[in-house]
Amino acid sequence: LWDAPKPLEAALTAPESPVAAGSSSGPCLLRIEVELADAGDPMHWLTHQAAYPRVYFADGDKDVVVAGVGAAAMVRSDGAVDGAVWQQLGAVLGDTARARFYGGARFDSHVHAALRGAEWAPFGGCVFLLPLWELQLRGGGAYLACHLSWGRGMACASFGQAAAEAREAMETLVWSAAPVPAPLQALPLVLGREAALGAEEWRRAVQTVLDGAQRGDWSKGVLAQRLMLSL
Repeated sequence: LWDAPKPLEAALTAPESPVAAGSSSGPCLLRIEVELADAGDPMHWLTHQAAYPRVYFADGDKDVVVAGVGAAAMVRSDGAVDGAVWQQLGAVLGDTARARFYGGARFDSHVHAALRGAEWAPFGGCVFLLPLWELQLRGGGAYLACHLSWGRGMACASFGQAAAEAREAMETLVWSAAPVPAPLQALPLVLGREAALGAEEWRRAVQTVLDGAQRGDWSKGVLAQRLMLSL
């Protein structure tokens, strides 16, 4: 990873914005990325970083794994996730390939704020974050990327300001995905995972729920299964 940021650094010093998603009347997003021959484990890279916020995402099969540092854009709401939130996310992303927001929403958004735990107050109802710097594994490829967002509704007013903040954040990053010794890890490393249901069993269980909902047996269901992690 040591040499990977160099092409991105050159793009961040450009005097003007290259082509970006969005328009002058709305938010603009530019994803600058370089494909890597070998990125290692994104979790190891994330463990080396000290900046916040930090985010990690992996799908069930680990076909997509993302480690992110910093925030190019953040969408928050005090209530439940609704059409307005999805519209905000879509307005920023446009059709930018491989760019995604990561985050989540609380289950009890209908409960009055005074009845929720005080420690959750800063979270609000939902938070979705577009990483400023990102290491992504997807479909057998590996990508190091930087997201720049500016314009209406964004924290940065111009490409130049967004690029300057990205360069400043870049100076704090550690460009290594070498495994960190276990005693120095902030969180234990996941060595393996085993689901209670196999892929086909899970598919049948989900179909059973869908069939029941279609018949009107129930109006709401929660899909979950037990997952054993080896740390």
